[in-house]
Amino acid sequence: MSQSDRKRRFLFFMIPTLCFLMISCSCSELTDKLIKNPDLHLEINVTPIDEEKAAFSAEEMISIKAIMKKRIDSLGASSNSISIQEQNLLIDILGYTDLEEVKSVLGKPGKLTFTDEQGSLIVTGDHIKKITYTIQARMEGGVQEPIIKLEMDEEGKRLFADGTRRNIGKTITINLDDEVLMAPVVHDTITNGVVILTFGGDKNEALHVTQKTAALLKGGAIPAVITIIKAEVR
Repeated sequence: MSQSDRKRRFLFFMIPTLCFLMISCSCSELTDKLIKNPDLHLEINVTPIDEEKAAFSAEEMISIKAIMKKRIDSLGASSNSISIQEQNLLIDILGYTDLEEVKSVLGKPGKLTFTDEQGSLIVTGDHIKKITYTIQARMEGGVQEPIIKLEMDEEGKRLFADGTRRNIGKTITINLDDEVLMAPVVHDTITNGVVILTFGGDKNEALHVTQKTAALLKGGAIPAVITIIKAEVR
């Protein structure tokens, strides 16, 4: 083997090794920064809504942790770390500094319901199979606006079709926890199970509210009373 061949072979093996080391170092540095110097730190307690249930099991806490992670990811944080300590979640977030926004997204159960004018339940968010956040143009004028598109499963489609059929000419209220998101008038039976959420007002405010609501909905509902014990910027 010539000297030039040996050099080429050496470089062939060394370049992938160096790339691997660089990636490993980068991930290690990000992890170290997250652990040592997170932008936000929160401690959250979760208590079962069912008063007969004393506490969540280890498996249930893992599920709640996964929901919280989905919510944080939907906010666009660069990285986060969540650990379980009995009935508490210790959360460190890197790459996001809006503490009030994080508290509003992580501090709510996220229960979505559709009710009629008498307050009777039509369908819940348990039947939402897909949630999409996007920007679309209105039919009138082509103005761009942020929207959340909800798509229901087959059972949800059936329940919603029945609910809209019974309430033509009346309003159906879309609620997120104790907040009314929309209360549109039903003009026809809706059979495809698709609901579009829009938020009027100032363009920037509508974008802000839509992003926050999408983050809360995408994570899924948590069947718990959520208490933020500590929340701080570091």
